Amino acid sequence: MERRVAELAEEARARPYRLPSPPGPLLPGNAWDDYAAAAREIWKVFGDGRGRQALLDVLVDLPRGTPVSYEEFRALLATCPHAFDLLIRGARREDGRYPRDWGRLEADDAGGRTLNWLANAALVEARRLARSGETSRALTLLWAMARMGLDLGHNGTTLAEMLGGSFVIRAYEVLWVLVDEGRLDRPGLADVDRGLEVLDRNFFAHGPALRNDVLSWGQMYLRGGFFPERESLKDARPTWRQLYSADFMKAASFLRMEELSRLMAAAESLPYAEARRVADDAAAELAASRNPLDRALKDGLPLAVARLEWIARIRLLRAIVRYRLDGQVPVLDDPFGTTLRSSVDARVVRVWSLGKNGVDDGGRHNWRDGDLVLEGPR
Repeated sequence: MERRVAELAEEARARPYRLPSPPGPLLPGNAWDDYAAAAREIWKVFGDGRGRQALLDVLVDLPRGTPVSYEEFRALLATCPHAFDLLIRGARREDGRYPRDWGRLEADDAGGRTLNWLANAALVEARRLARSGETSRALTLLWAMARMGLDLGHNGTTLAEMLGGSFVIRAYEVLWVLVDEGRLDRPGLADVDRGLEVLDRNFFAHGPALRNDVLSWGQMYLRGGFFPERESLKDARPTWRQLYSADFMKAASFLRMEELSRLMAAAESLPYAEARRVADDAAAELAASRNPLDRALKDGLPLAVARLEWIARIRLLRAIVRYRLDGQVPVLDDPFGTTLRSSVDARVVRVWSLGKNGVDDGGRHNWRDGDLVLEGPR
């Protein structure tokens, strides 16, 4: 187990970083120096009290609502004038790798609280800028927020991946509103098209997060730790099958999880239906295990359906934007099938992905597992 943990840490350190920056001059240095400084500025003003409430008041109306007034938000934002410039500068750095401690990786290692409020403030400001006709600045801020999300999700834990993905998809939601409301001219649409292609091409893989989660569990086990915050593990006890040894129970579970994470990471390159079968087989194996840690942690090795949905939505918007530019719906891969489906009638262009059930419902969406649909006026 000690050898495998050390190998996982080296694997994580050696993983290459894929730069998700649009074309253009890059700045030397690490993006997280700027992201962290921006997050600290925002947190000082909007982290609690009056500032938090002012931000919440305008955030609740995004992305389509029209807040009664941005005045209090803008007044407070004036007290941290460098935050968004720092965020934008960070998105131009040549290195966006999060400075993780691979010798002691924590499951929640991303400083999510302060980063989330930076993202909230950036969303509100981008929407305000767009309503004021400053669409170029709005797009720059949204791309910076999305780049921060990609940097956070790259080679992180599952929690960091989910938070980073949420930044990307929340920026996407405002982008879609700008497209749908017709606020972008042709150069603006072309900018969105290029930016979406960059997000699509550089979206982080889920396999590294699975491997890093197992690394974190192994390091915690070796320190003598457990999962006291997990209700399902509170009363986990070794039985005769684990020789009545908590250490044996932890080591056996870690080795099983490490092997399954290897299989799941490899399956990510398979078509969705095959990857789904690998994930289902892994979940069934853990559910049937007599090791209480295996059964309790089986939800820690899911197929990242949320990530596939994020990628599908980015491609749906790419298709709509390309239709606005070229008058034709492009052929784009569907993460849940072969290619995205589309229909165009006298009023509406509609594009859809099969969604997690893998079945073409003809562009009909439901909240459980139907098609993922995006439509807008021709």
